[in-house]
Amino acid sequence: MPSSVLPYKVVATDLDGTLLNPDHLVSEYTLRVIEALGERGVPVIFATGRHHSDVLETRRKLRLKGYVITSNGARVHDPQGRVILEKDIEPAIARELALAAANDADVVTSVYRSDSWLMNKHAKDLTEYYQSNRDVFYYQIFDPTTQDYDSVYKVYYTSDRRECLEMLSVKINAAYGDKVSTTFSLTNCLEVMRKGVNKGVTLREVVGMLLGNAPKNTNGDATLTIKDCIAFGDGMNDLEMLCMVEKGCLMKNAQQDLLKMAPPHLERIGANSEDGVARHLASVFCLDLGE
Repeated sequence: MPSSVLPYKVVATDLDGTLLNPDHLVSEYTLRVIEALGERGVPVIFATGRHHSDVLETRRKLRLKGYVITSNGARVHDPQGRVILEKDIEPAIARELALAAANDADVVTSVYRSDSWLMNKHAKDLTEYYQSNRDVFYYQIFDPTTQDYDSVYKVYYTSDRRECLEMLSVKINAAYGDKVSTTFSLTNCLEVMRKGVNKGVTLREVVGMLLGNAPKNTNGDATLTIKDCIAFGDGMNDLEMLCMVEKGCLMKNAQQDLLKMAPPHLERIGANSEDGVARHLASVFCLDLGE
């Protein structure tokens, strides 16, 4: 398929719950689809809420290639693993966020800064989730009252009690709404970044960085924009990205909150357990790769 007739010039996808299967792996079929898109000059951009150290290792292990947007847009790394975009929270605000639920026994507070992950207490479900990359990325217990808050780009809270997180979200937005953005990446996970940071805004910036390789119009100007993208997601932290691109696709296994809030023009596709993203891309780009 020549580039001039490609249905989309860029693909953007979330990882967990979207491109990755329920075991947090990528199937051989999905890899073949991504490779076929690369051969056609279509870059695949991975956009996730995870820490970049964790994602870069996951990308290496799963043989994925491409730009990586992490922490919901607070960091971007190029295909060679070099950081090319950083959006940090003001240190004073980061400190207040770290202290906001420090004394709540039902809430675990995590802080992402530079190359470290800090937690104020142990959480069994989280430690099991990140076990696969423990050799390169694992949490450290920290004291919120004495921690240095330079280079912090995400603070997040997890709890089995959703009502605790909802009250915390209201509290944070009331106090710091002009300084931070909040989202629920999972039902039990409230995430906070610098104001204006989300996957959609950062994707638009990354697409702008790809302009050098973009097709030119009759005036010789690059024509690649976020409206040349198709994107996939399953969580509330994907909503802005899905709405900003030309075609946003919701996974069948998407969070109920996202399914309720998503505008009707977003397309619903198969589940991540069914290689939903890869099969949809194969159909849209007319890729005949077999099974």
